Amino acid sequence: MACLAVYVSAGSPKLHLSSQNAIQELSGSEDQVVFDYETESLRIVAVSGEHGEPKLYAVKKWMGFWVLDYPSKRNIQGITYGGDDAYVYFLDATGSTVYLQMQGGDKIYPLESRSLPAGDAGTNGKYAISVFRIGGYAGKPGNYQLVMQDTSGKTINSKTDELDFDSIALFYGTGDEDSLLLEYLPGDISRLDDDRARLIDVFKQAISGKIPTGPVAFESTKMPEVQKHIHTSTALGTYYKVEGKHKIYRWDHKVNYHLVMNGEYQGVLLRHETNYMNHNLFEDGLSAISSSYKVEPGRELDELLRIFHLFFPQG
Repeated sequence: MACLAVYVSAGSPKLHLSSQNAIQELSGSEDQVVFDYETESLRIVAVSGEHGEPKLYAVKKWMGFWVLDYPSKRNIQGITYGGDDAYVYFLDATGSTVYLQMQGGDKIYPLESRSLPAGDAGTNGKYAISVFRIGGYAGKPGNYQLVMQDTSGKTINSKTDELDFDSIALFYGTGDEDSLLLEYLPGDISRLDDDRARLIDVFKQAISGKIPTGPVAFESTKMPEVQKHIHTSTALGTYYKVEGKHKIYRWDHKVNYHLVMNGEYQGVLLRHETNYMNHNLFEDGLSAISSSYKVEPGRELDELLRIFHLFFPQG
């Protein structure tokens, strides 16, 4: 059956007479749909992708027609509103147990959550899809933490220690195409068979005595020709923040460190935190908590610089 679609005006969403028509146009064939969740006014599907990772779509009923809601300019995070309810949905590559935990401790379990069986979309069971409903969301403001747990019940997507880094990166160069940026996971560092394996431990030792300073603005004329920097990143948790009607967003609580290793700014340590726990995006704008510190010259910083150079023998 051919898809019947109606256009209202330029820039308006394309209208379909049924969710089946909409999904068929998105996927090319319903045979490509590997996940399907549907209510009277919402349909969420995953379509097999060319390179294994499924693609997630949501269509919703609007003025008697079905329109694409996700992904679209008005919905980039997988959050669809329907009356007094909000639906949040996502694709993840862990296949773990998931739930939303409210600030008071109550939990919201998914309406549907399942891993794609081996062979679906070439995933070999790698991906999982979850759909949640937050009923009467406008009257329940606050942060809803997304909790993912492995088979033993251990939470795998949140931390309490901002120095429990997810990654560490080393930059060496002038900023041109010959510059080098090496990024490692902590496990990659620990498996190195020389002093480079001590990088994270020595970095923590070096910044442990940091002294707060005023804001630092780097002046290009004072930067050395060859720059040396260390960057770290830690994700402390993922949340959905409800601020009111049609005001929900997903945010990651992150802390990043940036340590300058040479030149006039040697020892300058910048900390940047993204945190909407007590910050409202729709009222206050973007969250940007920045702090500046000084790491004093000494044995720890010298040792860190020595290990840094082991990653760049040419320097």
